[in-house]
Amino acid sequence: MMWIIQFIVSIALVILLIPFSQLLFLLPAGLLGMVLSYIIDSTFVYLGAFNYRYPNPFLLRIPLFYWLSSFSGGVLLLHYYPQRQSLQFPYIVLASTLFLASELLMYKLGYFHYGRWSPFKSLILNIFGFIVTVYLSELLMVRF
Repeated sequence: MMWIIQFIVSIALVILLIPFSQLLFLLPAGLLGMVLSYIIDSTFVYLGAFNYRYPNPFLLRIPLFYWLSSFSGGVLLLHYYPQRQSLQFPYIVLASTLFLASELLMYKLGYFHYGRWSPFKSLILNIFGFIVTVYLSELLMVRF
């Protein structure tokens, strides 16, 4: 149920915070968010770093609605990405910290479980994943 709530909240944030006219432009960021989330999470679940409650066996043990919410995450990440270079890394760290806070909430509620992992490692992985998402999204959008 919490994965569905997370998905609904993520979609609501996109609807409320992003003008409809910009959604088509941000589509690559959302799709990339989903692809990278799938690659990173399925790899780390397979390695036993962490796991999810109510996983989908067809998505390599990643919950469907968690995975779908990564579309909104990619769109929101890129929409608010600052143009000023001096603000870009602090923004990535802030976004990564907010995502970690969501992860810790799911951990407290029993929907996310650490194996050979820690919140600090999650923060570092989030920073890396968000940097890759922004970089690849910007490459795709130039050609989109």
